Amino acid sequence: MDIKYSFQVIDGPTASFEVHLHPDTLEDLKPLPEHPADWTRLEVERCQNCPLDPKASPHCPTAVRLAEVAEVFADITSVDRVRVKVEVSGRTTFKETTVTEALATLIGMRMSTSGCPILARLRPITRVHVPFATEAENQIRALSNYLVAQFLRAREGKVADYSLEGINKVYAEIGMVNRSFSRRLRLASRADANMNALVRLDLLARAVPSLNEFLDSYRLAFAAWE
Repeated sequence: MDIKYSFQVIDGPTASFEVHLHPDTLEDLKPLPEHPADWTRLEVERCQNCPLDPKASPHCPTAVRLAEVAEVFADITSVDRVRVKVEVSGRTTFKETTVTEALATLIGMRMSTSGCPILARLRPITRVHVPFATEAENQIRALSNYLVAQFLRAREGKVADYSLEGINKVYAEIGMVNRSFSRRLRLASRADANMNALVRLDLLARAVPSLNEFLDSYRLAFAAWE
């Protein structure tokens, strides 16, 4: 599965990023660099809930995967305008928007496929990657992702949670990663675009656990299933 983002910052740099994912696991297939930047070391602004062993993984896999993106946008402000083209699954999306919105959709996809064991729970969503998704689209994809995971657990004889009680814990851990990673990105940035993209991602993640009102809004649409 190939995903390509092409950026043209208005009165600024042009850059493109290609991600090649394993068709089954959706893991990033690009080999990690031999000499990652110093700020990508695991112990630098390490997430509180990070389960990785520094001896086995001396560098944060998410930081290493995002180093190239962080460097390109290190001097760009979040309010700068950018033209973006996204190519994924035979579909091309164009949009002119702020750097914050454009970076958030790229960074979110790269983080979930980076190899971080916490963010890996979001990796299945990448199969239906939707650039610039609305809040409602993010919520229904997050809900579908969680429920499919529970169904697969049940099929394998494991305990499943169809009450959605566990989704709050999942997104609380994801939020912890987002906030910690924002502090890490400050070390690789001279302007605010990279950090504010993480802030936007965190706000989207915080909206997911509040699903009761969202589900109530779909009650009439699902009446045919009664």
